[in-house]
Amino acid sequence: MLIKKAGVVALFVCTLLLLFSISALASNYSTELPKDMDQEYILEEIIKMANDFRDLHGREVTKEDVDLSKAYRIYISNDLFRLNTNRYDEIVKYLESGDMIYKVPVKLGEVTVVANIQRRNPIPDDVRHLFTAEEIAQHEERVGTWVVSAATAFMEGNPVNSPYVDYYETASRVSGRTDVQPILVGGLPGFNMPIAIYPDESGNAGQIVPTVPQAVSWGALRLDSKAYENKAISYTVAKESASRIKFSFDERAGGFGGVVADNTNGTLSERALYIVAISLLLLLSTVAIIIRRRRMYKDLSYRR
Repeated sequence: MLIKKAGVVALFVCTLLLLFSISALASNYSTELPKDMDQEYILEEIIKMANDFRDLHGREVTKEDVDLSKAYRIYISNDLFRLNTNRYDEIVKYLESGDMIYKVPVKLGEVTVVANIQRRNPIPDDVRHLFTAEEIAQHEERVGTWVVSAATAFMEGNPVNSPYVDYYETASRVSGRTDVQPILVGGLPGFNMPIAIYPDESGNAGQIVPTVPQAVSWGALRLDSKAYENKAISYTVAKESASRIKFSFDERAGGFGGVVADNTNGTLSERALYIVAISLLLLLSTVAIIIRRRRMYKDLSYRR
């Protein structure tokens, strides 16, 4: 009897230690921001966007509320599974050469505002007619610089809007991995939300962990959802399954369940999904950035 009790106690203690280590490591994950990012400008823009949600969190957001060290990076790719290699370092190298966004969560009581940061892109040809030559010239002058393109508010205990989800914490809990920080990737066919990818012992991409249960289009991938409930998916299985479907903008990555404020005039719109799939995200964000300049800065000058 004493042996059984000791075993139960030992198991309980080990479980607590495991949960603690996962939680601690997840909260300590960090992503280095690009050296060419004007962090002071980004900080000011995040504060402005967070204050657009003042009617939700009920306070004035200041610099003390925003911690850029909590930023995390999501690579954007719709053709990662087309690579001829599964080597983890080659995958990271490939993703580094493409599009990416950074997200910065700002905790304000029961409300968490998440700001999106991305590079300013050229104005697409099909919308250039909406802007003056001066607006186009001034925008093009700043192409390639980092800008806060959107923000989303997540609320605890709200039946309409989902609470904020820590992607790294979810990935650690599901995978049981606390030894390495995974990469986050959005835009992949068959996945509606960003997923975490872990390397295996041989240096290949080993596990894919959905950041939320709704991240996987089980029907599109032709996988049994019950077989993978709260479990990681083999990278090779996901890759083979995704190769059988045709990518479309119905299979996109992003965030959902929040209240979105685009970077225009700070107005709120209730949406269940905001898109971060490459083409549509870059198009909408580029237009939104210019419109916001038009409405909020009459001199049309960016802070340099």
